Amino acid sequence: MDIDYRPLVVASILIRAVLTTAYSVILVALADQIALLLLGSVSNVELLYLAAIGITFTGFSVTFNSVLIGLNRMPVICLSYILSPLVGCSLSVLLVLKGWGVAGYVLG
Repeated sequence: MDIDYRPLVVASILIRAVLTTAYSVILVALADQIALLLLGSVSNVELLYLAAIGITFTGFSVTFNSVLIGLNRMPVICLSYILSPLVGCSLSVLLVLKGWGVAGYVLG
């Protein structure tokens, strides 16, 4: 007997999409005030924009990894765990080279 997991997977992805979108929209909408409060000036508001993008990607990667673990797709999970740090380190180097300095390293 084959169990159809598609409704659970779709529901999980839709819930994650709603939550990450809502959180990211709130973060972007209040980015000026948050930057002023936490960072001391609005000149670093781009850091919060990058954080909103990072939240979205992290949320979806956690959801997809959980779905793949539930479906017992271990080779794909292994590949995901290898590629994720590779992309993060590459992004760190790119941000540092673009002049972001320590903030680029941390955000990558």
